[in-house]
Amino acid sequence: MGGKVNGEVIKAKSGIWKKLRIVYVILFPIAYFIFSYVVISMYDYNLIRSYEVKNTKIENKSISFSKGTLGSTPMLFFERNDRVKLSVNDSLHHGTYKIKGEHLLMSFWSTTNHPIEFIDAQIKDYRFITGTLNDSITIQMEIERLPVEKDYLNGMYID
Repeated sequence: MGGKVNGEVIKAKSGIWKKLRIVYVILFPIAYFIFSYVVISMYDYNLIRSYEVKNTKIENKSISFSKGTLGSTPMLFFERNDRVKLSVNDSLHHGTYKIKGEHLLMSFWSTTNHPIEFIDAQIKDYRFITGTLNDSITIQMEIERLPVEKDYLNGMYID
């Protein structure tokens, strides 16, 4: 009971097991590095942040949002796990997003009835979202990225 292990137990019985252990020790770190690189490259780190919704126009009419459940102003959050949150008018709308170049598609769901199902838009300079709401209503949204020290994501996704 002195903490010694019988050396016979941990020795490989044949040369194949010895070679497999060596391959595992070499191959596993390489495979993990490749996997990590692929996962990291899937995200647009320029987009992932908290944004304040400055101006919104729907059908060319200016819409005024009040503060939502998160933040002190109307907010839009893009998270690393392809999740988007729109915090406006004392409510929080959850959804997912996909971005490819400047094309942005956001799909929303909520436990309450709300008119936002999805937004299919172009995003310019991470400041202007222009496109259609629910496939037929034009929408223009001006957003402003919060500085890191005021970011509601608390630096979780920002290096």
